[in-house]
Amino acid sequence: MQIISSNNNGLQMQKGYVLAIITDNGKIIKSGVAVELMVFEAMMAYTIDTFCARFKSIDPYYFKDSK
Repeated sequence: MQIISSNNNGLQMQKGYVLAIITDNGKIIKSGVAVELMVFEAMMAYTIDTFCARFKSIDPYYFKDSK
C-alpha cells in the first residue's frame, strides 16, 4: 500500500492520512498541507542542489522560483 505519492506540484497523501510534525512527547506541532509543502520543497531543493553539483556550469538558482 502506497500512502504518499508525488508529482511536479507536490506530495499527495492517500485519503484518510496526513503528514505531521510531532515532538518526542507526541505533541502535534504542524500537520496537513503545510507539512506536505515543507517536505516537498526540502526534497526539491536537495534534488536540485545534488543535480547541479554534478554540472558546474548549471547554477542551482536557475531552478528556484522567484517568490
